Amino acid sequence: MFENCISCNKCLKDCEFLKKYGNPSDIHKIISNGDLEKRVAYECSLCGLCNAVCPKGIDIKSYFLNLRRDVFKSDSKMVLKKFKSLLSYEKNSGSDIFKFYHIPQNANKLFFLGCAFTGKPPAMVLNVYKYLESKVGAIGIAIDCCYKISHDLGNVDKFEKKMFEKINIFKNHGIVEIITVCPSCTRVLRNYTEIEVNTIYKYLSDKSSTFDQSVTLHDPCVLRGDSQTQDLVRGILSNNGITITSTKYNRDKTLCCGEGGGVRFYNRELSDSWKKKHMEYANNTIATYCYGCKSFLKNKKVDVHHILDILFNDFSKINFFTFWKNRWKLKRELKRLAK
Repeated sequence: MFENCISCNKCLKDCEFLKKYGNPSDIHKIISNGDLEKRVAYECSLCGLCNAVCPKGIDIKSYFLNLRRDVFKSDSKMVLKKFKSLLSYEKNSGSDIFKFYHIPQNANKLFFLGCAFTGKPPAMVLNVYKYLESKVGAIGIAIDCCYKISHDLGNVDKFEKKMFEKINIFKNHGIVEIITVCPSCTRVLRNYTEIEVNTIYKYLSDKSSTFDQSVTLHDPCVLRGDSQTQDLVRGILSNNGITITSTKYNRDKTLCCGEGGGVRFYNRELSDSWKKKHMEYANNTIATYCYGCKSFLKNKKVDVHHILDILFNDFSKINFFTFWKNRWKLKRELKRLAK
């Protein structure tokens, strides 16, 4: 895999993980010699910046993902224990307690909410749904998890089982387009289904906002390479007169916020180092289009807002309890509307 590597070390420049262990080719040699354990891959955020800067087009991200899969096969107990709380979040998110699908007979489009967005106040989520409905017509709605956590931790069997269940639902209801909020859901559904997947920003170009602050825009690393969404978000902000402060870490060269790959559960110091790097260039407000990034980047120095919060004027503070309560209330409201 690394026979074309020229050891230019461009991948090391802005990656705290590779700065610590060396370029991927060297890591591969050290692991092959038995001098470094494969579990080191859990310190990689799987953000893909290395792929974006590699002049030889080597798929370095897949190398570290495959190492994780090897580790899970040989030592799943370690992974399940180390990432217990993260996996608990995923388990609850996809459980029958919170999961809900409502797809009208005349709808062939589906609004896939994912996990984090459903923790917002139900009224706000329903406002977004109704606005989307006004743009595309009849559309179903789903509270469900994409299981990217299991995917990234290397649990192939669990991920494939859950994805197969979702694909059957989509096929049985004749879904031809899935509209997403979450970048992780977007990436997973694009990679593992044959259905057209668009982010919600495709339908928000004329949504107005009274927000009047300039922002530093953080592009989620999961949507690296998605120039369409990157352009749409910038257009929406610009149309509302919101000034965007540019940094060198944007679009395909964006940095992971620190949450990617679940690294914080394996090496918190390394995870925090990415977050600190963002604080070096952020002005007084960061805007992003990933609720995971928003949650991880929030701090006392700068405000962090999601694009949907800006567009739908909802800046409510969510804690652990209100997050899950909101999800339960949202399901209850959707069940009522579906009657």
